[in-house]
Amino acid sequence: MQTSVKETIIDPLSHTAVNFLQNDMSIEDVKAVELKKVEPKKYFSTVVYSGVANMTVVCIIDEDLLKTVFKMFIPYSLSSSETREMIKEMPNEVINIIAGLSIAKFPKPYDELEMTPPSATSKEYIEELLSKDFIGKKIETSKGDMQLLIV
Repeated sequence: MQTSVKETIIDPLSHTAVNFLQNDMSIEDVKAVELKKVEPKKYFSTVVYSGVANMTVVCIIDEDLLKTVFKMFIPYSLSSSETREMIKEMPNEVINIIAGLSIAKFPKPYDELEMTPPSATSKEYIEELLSKDFIGKKIETSKGDMQLLIV
């Protein structure tokens, strides 16, 4: 059986996510596991890879995990309105880092994919993407979970 492009891409993507959360964000007990069921959450973002293959990467993040990552990025106090606004944008930063760093780890020729800027699109768009064929990994941590999907 031939490995699909999505199957080729998901492991380096999930390894990058684990390394980012564990090493850069100092979060404990981080591991990638099979995603059995997508759990819609309030916070998500997408990027699109294009070039020799075209696919969308969806990142869905638990609120507790997102707040932990936010505190690592912004270690000082902000007003509650500034905090809310910045937390809404944080999924874009997370997927940008993970998806961007992953490209160099993809096998040839996928290591030359290009990536769009991240976008926190509508829940309807995410639901539409999830109605299509996708592959995913769940990144479990001591602070909450992240779901990475390739559509």
